[in-house]
Amino acid sequence: MTVNVTDARHLDKFKLEATASWWSRLPPPPNATNFAPLLVEAKPVVYLPVKRRGGTNQYVGAQIHIQIVEAEKQRLNFEIKSLVGSPVKVDILNMMRAFAGDTMQKSLPDSKLDASLSCFINIPADTIKSLMDPDGPMKARVNENLLDFLVEIPAIKIDGKPLQGNSTNRLFVYCRKTIVFLPGVFGSEIGLVAKDGEGAGFPHFLNIRILHPTAGFRIGNLECDVKGEPVLPAPHPKLFKKAVHLKSVYETFDKVKEARRQRLLSVPDEFLVYMLQAFSYDWRGDLTKAAESMMQRLRELQERLRKRDDTDDQVAIAGHSTGGVIIRRMLGEPGADSLISHAFFLNVPFRGAPKALSVMVTGRDPPGGDPMIPGMDPYSMLAIAPTAPIVYHLAPSAKYPTPVAQILPDGIPPGPLPDREREKAALIDAALRRGILHPAAPVCVPLDSLEERLAVADGADDWNDFVRWRNRHSDGDALYQYESERGGSVGETHFSLPAKKLAESAALQLQAARRISMAWSTELAKQAQTFHETSERIAAGGTWAEKAYIFYTKEHDTTVSVKIEPQGGLTQCNVVSMYSDANTTNTFLDGEAKPAEPKESENPLVVEQWQYQAGTLWRAHSQVSATTDDGDGTVPRVSLLGFGGPAKVFKPLPGNPKHVPAPNSEWLWSRVMDVLQGHDVSDFLLTSANTTNGTES
Repeated sequence: MTVNVTDARHLDKFKLEATASWWSRLPPPPNATNFAPLLVEAKPVVYLPVKRRGGTNQYVGAQIHIQIVEAEKQRLNFEIKSLVGSPVKVDILNMMRAFAGDTMQKSLPDSKLDASLSCFINIPADTIKSLMDPDGPMKARVNENLLDFLVEIPAIKIDGKPLQGNSTNRLFVYCRKTIVFLPGVFGSEIGLVAKDGEGAGFPHFLNIRILHPTAGFRIGNLECDVKGEPVLPAPHPKLFKKAVHLKSVYETFDKVKEARRQRLLSVPDEFLVYMLQAFSYDWRGDLTKAAESMMQRLRELQERLRKRDDTDDQVAIAGHSTGGVIIRRMLGEPGADSLISHAFFLNVPFRGAPKALSVMVTGRDPPGGDPMIPGMDPYSMLAIAPTAPIVYHLAPSAKYPTPVAQILPDGIPPGPLPDREREKAALIDAALRRGILHPAAPVCVPLDSLEERLAVADGADDWNDFVRWRNRHSDGDALYQYESERGGSVGETHFSLPAKKLAESAALQLQAARRISMAWSTELAKQAQTFHETSERIAAGGTWAEKAYIFYTKEHDTTVSVKIEPQGGLTQCNVVSMYSDANTTNTFLDGEAKPAEPKESENPLVVEQWQYQAGTLWRAHSQVSATTDDGDGTVPRVSLLGFGGPAKVFKPLPGNPKHVPAPNSEWLWSRVMDVLQGHDVSDFLLTSANTTNGTES
């Protein structure tokens, strides 16, 4: 039966309307504020959580409540028995696509009015799931929806038209996703263990630079022992976000927020549908241990996520530079596939970076160029490099496709190791023989007590200064050996000076008793080789082919090989010419004469060496230079793309930022969210990239 306002006097008097609303039995989450897309009328919002477990969404149901009331007083104080059982029609609309121009409506099965002229419509979990079908008529998906609905009661006619109404609120179906970010080397601040808590570590040099702009930051207290273990641990690393003297560090949280705002339109900023966590770490040590530690942290994070009703218990993990090197190794750890949904690699040196060799030989990249970090003393870097596992892990791996070292005229000696491994060791050996590099003196004995560790670490820079002086002093040995054989007395002064300086300092004696001379660690090199071999096998397995995504930059000159070669051959010299360039008669008589220091602005770097052979003095010069090719200014392209197995590669980052600021690309994080939202990103991908051999086509 149809009731018209002309058939019932009470309808004409009270004027009915249909009111409707979404209901949920679940309490609203924190920061669940109302929102609406631009140009869409604002209404209250009901937040409906989705629990995602093991990659599958677990939906919960909701309700729709519809009531016929007096239009003016919003109440009903009479009955209309003829309307009981009348059908109620409901159409769902996705207001996120209110102006999309395509279908955005879906009808629910009819319900019926009860005796109070109302009805509750249960929307079961399966229906909510169907509403979130991105290929359905509403084009809705979890996190990209805002559901309104229209109600129509054909049995009630107003001026000949069915009574209609729309919901007083809207429904937002959401699931929170966690993104874990691993920064690169020097991307974590590390405070070192001290007697009264954490002491100075990295980047405490900023304070030094502010007070003393010309001071060079020395990092001796960051050194590792010959086993690659930090002398002083760093218990609580944190993301290095801001710096006064560095133009760009990590703006990751801000960029993720901006990308989230763009991807999710008007969803409130404070409602963190995408939650970013930074997993900082002590980047000095062995990366195998770092991968194991990061996996344990992921397991603990997953346990926390599983205690909530609105989370995905798998995380997306993104790594910049060394962080990505660690992630590739993590993908092979037990349970990785149940912990990690996607892996994003941001300018990652999968097969290493020859820049590490340049830094290990000269403390700079390119040789004679800038320090790794503005303000860093390159000699301090040379002092800690031989026992820092990170240097070996970042040096080119055996899978790097082209030679990374050239030694002229000697060449690379044959041997059982892979080519790249032999080249690295031969480069260090040649640098030692030609006076370009001198042995460091790292800790070689166990340091059991905190007091002893603190004493050794605190005095490391002074010790390294002494070792550098002693090494440079020994470069003058040829001159004084020549003088001694001629009966000169200055030789005795020269050869006794290091022992005399050491005897005069108890602090230096403490250091000397605990250290050994070395410049290349075959043990640490082997650990790094094993790490990369394992990582390559993980990538080659193909398990992550559809879940690994690579971002990279190009069009920046990058070191791809380090070359050592003679410059001009041996020159026979007399005594005067051997010390007149950089020394005076006084320094000669005081036993301090030595070859001139390399010029820091010189690129390539030229180093002078003195030699004594068969009664004759000679002067030799060697040149250290870098061969460059395309990359991101730090990592060559062949390494940026050399994942080692199938993966998806995004087109180069817009604007081609260099290595360090690359993760600060908002475009990058927008693509990450595209992937996590399940959007088709094929238009953004390279179709011909070969991630096995590291080429774009």
